[in-house]
Amino acid sequence: MKIELESGLHDKNRISAYADDHIIVRDEYIRSSCVITADKILYSWKTYADGTVACSDFDPVISLGPEIILFGTGKNLVIPDMELCAYIQGKNIGFEFMYNGAAIRSYNILISEERNVAVALLLS
Repeated sequence: MKIELESGLHDKNRISAYADDHIIVRDEYIRSSCVITADKILYSWKTYADGTVACSDFDPVISLGPEIILFGTGKNLVIPDMELCAYIQGKNIGFEFMYNGAAIRSYNILISEERNVAVALLLS
C-alpha cells in the first residue's frame, strides 16, 4: 500500500509504502525485519521465523533512546510475552504492538509530530 502524507518530513525516515514482504523508506526497498527511527535504520533486526522475539532482541531498539516503541508483528497479530512488555515498560518506554500497517501509519504520524519513536517491524 502506498502512503501519501503532506508534511515537512523530507529529511526523516518516513515509510512511504509497505507490503507483507517489504517497506519503502526514502526510495529504498527494505526486505527484512528492521527497526526505524526518524534518523536511523537498523537493518536485519534479529527475529525468529515464527514471529517471536526475546527481551534481548529489543536491546538495540532500546539503545536508540525512544520514548515509544511500536512493534509491528507482520500481517498477523502476535501478542508478545508479558515479560517483554514488562521489560520495555520497566525502562520507562511506551510499548505498543499491532499489525504492520497500523504500526507504520502510527509511526509516520508520530514522527510528523517530532516524537521520539522507533518502529520495529517483522517482515515476511
